[in-house]
Amino acid sequence: MVEVERSILEKDRKYREKIARDEAVIQKVRDVLMPLAKDITVIENGQVKEVKVTRLGLGPIDTPFGKFYEFEFEVGDRWSEYNVLVKAGLDDKFNPKFEDSKILVRMDSACKTGQLFHDKTCDCKLQLLKAMREIEKNGSGMIVHMPKQDGRGMGLSFKLGTLMLQDELGYNTVEAAAALKGMEFIEPEALDPRTYGGVIAILRFLGLDSRFGINVATNNPKKIWAFEENGYSVERTPVIIPPNEYTKAHLDAKEEEFGHMLREDKK
Repeated sequence: MVEVERSILEKDRKYREKIARDEAVIQKVRDVLMPLAKDITVIENGQVKEVKVTRLGLGPIDTPFGKFYEFEFEVGDRWSEYNVLVKAGLDDKFNPKFEDSKILVRMDSACKTGQLFHDKTCDCKLQLLKAMREIEKNGSGMIVHMPKQDGRGMGLSFKLGTLMLQDELGYNTVEAAAALKGMEFIEPEALDPRTYGGVIAILRFLGLDSRFGINVATNNPKKIWAFEENGYSVERTPVIIPPNEYTKAHLDAKEEEFGHMLREDKK
């Protein structure tokens, strides 16, 4: 009889402990879902700006490249929506815990036609997967995805128009964009209005200030400059996808007109 009572008490103890553990985790998730906002100062194209960064939520995702934490952010800039994939542990304030002082970072502008619908004339999906693979190999890192930067920041409908001109007239991506803009001469800055101050603001929100070095996974010199003008020490990891019959004209145009570094010898 005594042994039976002990068994019942032990089961009851374990049950109460489980309930307590479950409640602690549930409360932790509730805390994560509470929006958390901070005002962050950044430099963007030489101008000092203060932007509001709000963390809306986060949770783990299991990918072919291992476990990441996905953060959802809202930033008070023209791009507004940001999704951040982080491969690292989290501290008690839900900030990433990176063991290395140099962080591998990929800035990823959205590309619905390529990343979602597998358009063969675009290498954006392959670049994203390569960056995730590089982060897996490195053991840690982060990808900042910007859904509203599709079409080099000019929007999906504009990009679809450029694809029509490429298909109908054989224009490359830059020629098509310039034609739709009514430009007599190609002006690269006007054809790529993307800005990256929001990325810097998110990193600072997460505690990654200029004391950390940044290894930028990119082929775009503008993305390197975004970190440098904010005081970060920067290295570059190329994210180069060899051209094929569908992407060669697109990549050649980006290299010639925008200065993208699309060969391994361009470090």
